[in-house]
Amino acid sequence: MRKSVLGTAGTALGTACVTVLALGLATAPATAAPPAEDVTRTAYQGDLVIRVTNKETGAHYDADVSGTALVDVYASGAQFWRVLGPVLVGVGEGNLARGLYVVDGAYTIAISPTGTKTVAGPAARTDSICARID
Repeated sequence: MRKSVLGTAGTALGTACVTVLALGLATAPATAAPPAEDVTRTAYQGDLVIRVTNKETGAHYDADVSGTALVDVYASGAQFWRVLGPVLVGVGEGNLARGLYVVDGAYTIAISPTGTKTVAGPAARTDSICARID
């Protein structure tokens, strides 16, 4: 088992959605199969609420993003996320419209080397943060 920390990162989509996110310390579940040699696996667990603010209007939304994710990062730059619970997902290209979402449930996120995101799973629910603060 391994512990990792994700530092602070900024995400901006257009001029309306801006957020700063920090994810906490987590441990990979003992039941997860070990990754292949060229794959880095990291576990994340959030126990937090992130405030997302429209910089033009000051409108904001406090998003619960306390989910857990097991993330495999491949040498190509592709990523595969196994997620349980809510996480914040910014989409430029993918199977969701461009925007910022809280995705909740039990689901996966595949991210191509070019950044295209595909959210899949029968129990995935999406909440558009941009729609809440526009």
